Amino acid sequence: MLPADTRLTVLVKLYKIILFLVLLTLGISEKIYLIDAISGKPIAHANFFIKESNLNKLSNNNGNVELSEKHTVQIIKKGYFPKIISYPYPKQIKLYPIVFRYNDIDVYDSITNPYFELEHPLNINKLKVNTYSSHNIVNIFNELPAMIVKSYGGMGGVKTLSLNGGQGDRIQVLFNGISINNEQSGNADISQIPIGLLDRIQFLPIGSSSRFGNSAMSGIINISSGFKPEFHFVSGYFNGGYNLNYSNSIINIKTQYGLNTGILNASQKINWTETGTYNPVLNTHKSYNWFISGLNQKYFSPWINFKHNNYQISSSALFTNNQRIHSGKVYGPSYFPKINDGIDLLGISFKKKNLKLEFSFKNQWINYKSNSPYTPPINTKHNLKVFKLDNEFLINSLSFFNRNILTKSSSNNTNPKDTSSIQIHFGFTFRNINNIINLYFTTRTIFEKKEAQIHSYEIILNRYFGSLFHFSTTYSKNYKKPNFNDLYWKPFGNENLKTEYSDNFYINSEIGFKELKLNFNSHYIIYKNMIIWLPKPGNQEYWSPSNIESTISKGHVAILSLKGFKNINSNISISKNTIINLITNHQNAYNPEWIFNWNTTYKFHNLNFRYSYNYQSYRYINYTEYDGKSLRKIPAYSTLNTLINYNFKLFNYQNSVAFLINNLMDTKFQSVYGYPELGRSLELQLTIKKGKK
Repeated sequence: MLPADTRLTVLVKLYKIILFLVLLTLGISEKIYLIDAISGKPIAHANFFIKESNLNKLSNNNGNVELSEKHTVQIIKKGYFPKIISYPYPKQIKLYPIVFRYNDIDVYDSITNPYFELEHPLNINKLKVNTYSSHNIVNIFNELPAMIVKSYGGMGGVKTLSLNGGQGDRIQVLFNGISINNEQSGNADISQIPIGLLDRIQFLPIGSSSRFGNSAMSGIINISSGFKPEFHFVSGYFNGGYNLNYSNSIINIKTQYGLNTGILNASQKINWTETGTYNPVLNTHKSYNWFISGLNQKYFSPWINFKHNNYQISSSALFTNNQRIHSGKVYGPSYFPKINDGIDLLGISFKKKNLKLEFSFKNQWINYKSNSPYTPPINTKHNLKVFKLDNEFLINSLSFFNRNILTKSSSNNTNPKDTSSIQIHFGFTFRNINNIINLYFTTRTIFEKKEAQIHSYEIILNRYFGSLFHFSTTYSKNYKKPNFNDLYWKPFGNENLKTEYSDNFYINSEIGFKELKLNFNSHYIIYKNMIIWLPKPGNQEYWSPSNIESTISKGHVAILSLKGFKNINSNISISKNTIINLITNHQNAYNPEWIFNWNTTYKFHNLNFRYSYNYQSYRYINYTEYDGKSLRKIPAYSTLNTLINYNFKLFNYQNSVAFLINNLMDTKFQSVYGYPELGRSLELQLTIKKGKK
């Protein structure tokens, strides 16, 4: 008999042989982690097809799948290029997104700043615009977390956005990927975009000049008109006006083309009674009944997509003409500026494998006529044309991009009259996606004749722990050049202004539990050479721009989302932000410290119920009290909007009737000093569309 230790050695070897034979027969289970090659996000529900055994396996919510057979496997996921792997399988597999997927009329992209969709390693807030007010665009953008909408009185007033202490010229707003920020003023007037074209809104709440260019200091918004297949008609009737929108399309094997057109007509009279909360220096508080605001907006937006076996071409355009009647500040003598303005946009995109070429053209104009008692009669005309050519090439973990911009600007109220410019941008993005932490680095350099070079860059570190938890930290160096009005507007411009920079620091975390998701963001932004317009001492109507040496913005945003829980969708966001001028130690103007949003939708059979609540705390304005020291502030306000919508089918059409009450509590408020907003208004909407519900 063998010794005990020898018998044990033999048994161990025999066990290993049997185990090896069993595993050889059954196959060794290999755990694979599937991720997006651009963002590093796990890819759930991808199909792993084993042809030899005719078996299918799906990746779970964390992007994991276990394979026990030593065969060739094909990985298929909608919106991604398929991939084939063989044994031994890698632990981590990356799939690259498809640039354009024709059959599903969905847009995907692996390269930055595409038409119709934003692409960024961080999570992008998406707002699907279903049934909202057909005339009050402010209600839609108020639902974006921490967003500030400055409205200069009713439908006819300019409406700009700001975030994290930045004014309207520090957030970049795109329509189908084309910037609508006006190089004349730097601002993006969202009232120039017809509300009938809003299908989806994407919101990236971080500065990213290295990826998106000038004005992207505090955030980026992309408004997508979407593709509305077949017949679609919406009509809205409200106090003082109506809105009509029609869209249709034709789809064949290789080509889709369609159009979206409409008209918005509104005339509003806004009565205001001053109680002393907005203007305490008035000797006698009284009622003002002369403030009016009117808008007649006509628009036409065609689009086309063509798909070949090796490339795709897509194009969209927008032609908008606005006739506005507005009022001066309610506290002064009555006068009514007349404004004719518009915007024309054209974008063409060519995409082939890892190459993307894009051309865009923007034409913005304004004719402003005013009989203000403070100034001589004004008849100002501006015309701005911007031509852009972008190209980008993706090579594995690197993408190289180039942008060329020709800006032609002419005006009868700037000095010099022609302020044209040419810019050339070069940059690249590097991505390192791995099992420990994902790294992204993007840099951009801007060259312009007779101007110093501008450098911008961004560093992102993030990690996905399956679908449960996501963490990221970001640092970005951003910029904003002085716009034409800052430099040349007669007699207020300042040609000695410097380029504005910011150092942005962000920490973002997200936790998800099935229907529930919690997102928390913190930011710390240092603005250097911030450009701000201030009234001159002794003349509140005479304003001029100057650089503020240093300003700090810091704050937090918490977002709680509930989706699909017993037919309830709800979003709650609360934000706190302070922005301090380090020279005066004062809070900058028009930046509420607290913003609170709560919107909920409930579906019951064919009925949809919705309400949205928005609160903004008090804001300082640029005016001072008579002592010249303490800043004046205007009070907090809140608005509540409600909606009930009934869906029904008639013949081959899906129809809906909606009743809306905007500003249910009839709150009297001003988001910009001197420009009151409309109180309660009622609206009836009818939607008719062909196709699936």
